[in-house]
Amino acid sequence: MPYRKVGIDLGLTGPHYITVADEAGHVVRPLLTVETSAGDFDRIYEHALASATDGTQLKVIFEPTGLRWLPLAIYTRAKGHLVYRVKTQQLHDLREFYQRYRKNDRLDSKAGAQMPEAVLTELYLPPRDYAALERATRQQEKLVGHLQREKLRLEAIADGFIPGLPTACGLPFSSAARALYEQGANPFTMQTMGQEKLRLLIHANGPRERDNKKLDAVWTCVQNACGVYQAAQEYVDFEAVARELRRYYEHVKFLEKLLREVADEIQIYYRRVHPSRHIETIYGIGEALGPVFVSIIKDPHRFRRASQLKGFIGMIPKVDASCSSSKQGLPITKEGPPRARRAGYLAAQVGRLWDPQLAKIYYEGMVHKGQTHTEALCAVSNHVFVRALRVLKEDRPYVLRDLTGQPISAQDARAYIKEHLTVPEEIRRQRRNKKRVQERIARPHRRRRKRGRRDTDFSENFEKKA
Repeated sequence: MPYRKVGIDLGLTGPHYITVADEAGHVVRPLLTVETSAGDFDRIYEHALASATDGTQLKVIFEPTGLRWLPLAIYTRAKGHLVYRVKTQQLHDLREFYQRYRKNDRLDSKAGAQMPEAVLTELYLPPRDYAALERATRQQEKLVGHLQREKLRLEAIADGFIPGLPTACGLPFSSAARALYEQGANPFTMQTMGQEKLRLLIHANGPRERDNKKLDAVWTCVQNACGVYQAAQEYVDFEAVARELRRYYEHVKFLEKLLREVADEIQIYYRRVHPSRHIETIYGIGEALGPVFVSIIKDPHRFRRASQLKGFIGMIPKVDASCSSSKQGLPITKEGPPRARRAGYLAAQVGRLWDPQLAKIYYEGMVHKGQTHTEALCAVSNHVFVRALRVLKEDRPYVLRDLTGQPISAQDARAYIKEHLTVPEEIRRQRRNKKRVQERIARPHRRRRKRGRRDTDFSENFEKKA
């Protein structure tokens, strides 16, 4: 079937630029600019199919620009045309190849229309429940990161003006700490309240805060802060600091409320797309990472082989081979979404402690292959994703097995790993200093090479003078 390529440079604030090319990559239609609307999208198809033979199909190619690609992809797919979303780096490399000293929207759309067939993969649009689960898990990750930054900032301010207060309150953001942050944590106001009122304030906020040693530690921090800052009234407005702490604490509470709402929404869509929740039976995934893995893999049947999933995640090393030579130890490709690699790394960290097969991969990587802790976990992460894919495809619980393939209980697996597959601490120390060891080994060779070059230059110059 004949086809034409439609390269689209999506604009966030301006129009979209359209370039149409034939199968050989030659531009066959003049440049077109459109906006985001159904009428303008229809103009694209009419413009691209003008003077084309009957039965010509369009291959619409674009790079992800915000979410401007989503309405175009859905509308184009509904019209029966093929949709391809290429990677930004690939389009950038092709654009640099065609025009080295120029970059504009016209050239971006032209590069999209001339993308070679070998790198084109049709866009996968997940069903709405999978898409909603993915957006919810992404939002949860962003909110968690934002919440952690706000908590660290709040504790840093409190520790700066009342040294030792976060430590004296026990666990981070315990009920005692929350009571003080909500009041503003002004050391001079707390000193005026007195130790007994401060004790009542903390006790009223939570029944768990009845440790007299903890309360005495808080009062000691207050007294110490008042002694340190007794001459700082002209430099520090402690009432302003108290208001700032209260605002940070209100923001923390608001983020925690949003996280609870997002967690409830995640569970709704998670139970719709994976009601059996068998993926949680894989050691290392559990309840927290189960929705994340499902949102990353989505429909498991879209991956025909496990190698396709590994390539999508980007946990496989780069390949640099020519003839009979092949470079080893290259970094991973990192082609897929970063959240997939982060989830796989976290799952591998726990899974290697309970699954003997994963523990063996980790053990051999560190002990026999000279890998660092991170490198070995990256290898384990691939196997965790393969297990998740198989569980989702077959929709059955994961069975923990020993190294011979026989089922084993969690307690026996844990005991076997501790006895036979625990990396010695000496090996861990060597792997932590792997880079420095390699530098020490390479440094004398570099010195010898430099010394050899200097000796060669001296002999050549001496012969010339002679």
